[in-house]
Amino acid sequence: METNLTNTMRSATELGEAGFIIKKGKARLLDIDLEKGRLNKRVLKIPPLYIDDYKGTLFRNMVAFEQCHRECKPYVTSYLFFFDGLINSAEDVELLHHKEVIHHSLGRDKDVAKLVNSLCKEIAFDGYESYLQKVVADANNHYHSKFAKIRAKLVHHYFSSWVVGISTLAGMIVIYLTLIQTGCSVRNASKPKTVTLLDCMKHASRSFVWSL
Repeated sequence: METNLTNTMRSATELGEAGFIIKKGKARLLDIDLEKGRLNKRVLKIPPLYIDDYKGTLFRNMVAFEQCHRECKPYVTSYLFFFDGLINSAEDVELLHHKEVIHHSLGRDKDVAKLVNSLCKEIAFDGYESYLQKVVADANNHYHSKFAKIRAKLVHHYFSSWVVGISTLAGMIVIYLTLIQTGCSVRNASKPKTVTLLDCMKHASRSFVWSL
């Protein structure tokens, strides 16, 4: 497997496309965990974060305190850099809100994304100092695995929304019916007799089962 050394967390949307499961954690605010779930999926557990008009000022003051006192462990800075990678757009905020990870009173999801992305600007930070470095590294390694890459591409291009998903499903049905028609035509040509639609469906079903 390719080793990815980047210290930037992938966005929530990208993780979802790659098969990650994002769940609301029940631990303390800073206790973010990545576990191995069923079918080799990864489960990212994040305790709920409540954002209001005052959280931005609070977080900036806490980051400034950690930057000025080097003896302090940069826990809040690490936490905010994690969310800075996790949230890149309003869609990411919407997804995290649906998962009960983000709660806010700012009105619009894009305002939350703008606020989170502004908290880490012009801050010098070494990702290897982060207490979440292992979580980020493990997530990136799994994201770059062969299976996750294939799944992410399929979801991104063919199932990015319900409209695209329905179109993809309709296309698959058309292809399947075309194969049925072709199979019936070949069978009818080799054995000249009356072939009913039920015969075609049975023949196609057997062919599909054997292909599995």
